[in-house]
Amino acid sequence: MSISDQTGKEVIHVTRPTSLCMGICCSCFYPRCTTEMNVAVDGEPVGTIRERATWWYPVYHRFDTLGQYTMKIRGPACQLACCQDVTFTVTTNEGNDVATISKKWMGCFKETMTDADNFVIDFLTNLTVEEKSMILASTFLIDLMYYEYK
Repeated sequence: MSISDQTGKEVIHVTRPTSLCMGICCSCFYPRCTTEMNVAVDGEPVGTIRERATWWYPVYHRFDTLGQYTMKIRGPACQLACCQDVTFTVTTNEGNDVATISKKWMGCFKETMTDADNFVIDFLTNLTVEEKSMILASTFLIDLMYYEYK
C-alpha cells in the first residue's frame, strides 16, 4: 500500500508479506502463524510490526530496522464491541503510553449495512515521523485482521 502527500509523492510504503498460514483455518498452529507488516518512509525502511502469539489479548510489537523491540500495541480481549469504541493502547518498551488507536462505533446501521470503518489515532506524546508512520500502519493491520471480512 502506498500513502501519498497532496502532490502525489509517496511518503509511506507498507507491505504485508504473504504468509502460508493465515486465518481461522490455521488456528491450531497459531503460535507459529503470525503476520507482520513492513513500513518505509520516503523510500527508507523504518521498521516492522509483528503480531505476537497470544491466546487472549491481541498484541503487536514494533521493531526498528536493527530488529530492536521499541513499541507494543495491545488491544482488548474482544475486538467486536457493540455500541462502543474499541481501543488499542500503544506503549514504549518501558511501558509509557504514547498513543491510542480507537475503532469508532458508528451506529447499528452503518456497522451492519456497510463495510466502512472509522479509526482515530491519538498521539499522547511527541513522536517522530517514523514512529507515527508505524502507528498508522498498525492501524491498517488491525483493520485488516479484525474488521475486514473479504
